[in-house]
Amino acid sequence: MSAEYTIQQYLLDRANIQDTVSKITLYYDTENASALADECYAPGEVTIDYTSMFGASPWSAIGTMRPFDAKQHVLAGLVIEQLPQPAATATVPDHCEVITNVNGHIMRKAAATSESAAGGGRYEFELVRIKELEEAGENPWRVRRHKCILTWSDGNNRVMEPLKDAPIVTRE
Repeated sequence: MSAEYTIQQYLLDRANIQDTVSKITLYYDTENASALADECYAPGEVTIDYTSMFGASPWSAIGTMRPFDAKQHVLAGLVIEQLPQPAATATVPDHCEVITNVNGHIMRKAAATSESAAGGGRYEFELVRIKELEEAGENPWRVRRHKCILTWSDGNNRVMEPLKDAPIVTRE
């Protein structure tokens, strides 16, 4: 890898980072656990932090696949931090942080009164560059830390219960 951080590399990094982050909501919504593990999250330990929604503490796993009847998450306003501007003196970054707005809509027919819940806030991600993926010509950016910061919610919060029934997705 060149020590110089070129305009082409910078633009490719931005596109790859945005693709990785965008795939997370798509793959959760479509319950594609293998794609989450293979295309979104970094090898090794990943920290998922939804304490602002569920309390408890962050967990070290790919995440949970919840049995909802329908779900849709929408990201907006992706901001990539710690990605240097291209320059002969800039080095190729090996990590970055991303902050994005998120809105989620969840429906579960088994909920007692209202069948849906909505909420919004921010996702904060820490991504790392995986050298082996880059050398293989693949998108090298993977998420090592995924944090949800809930700022509002509406509807029936019972839609999200029971969290204890949600299977934890891990790598086989």
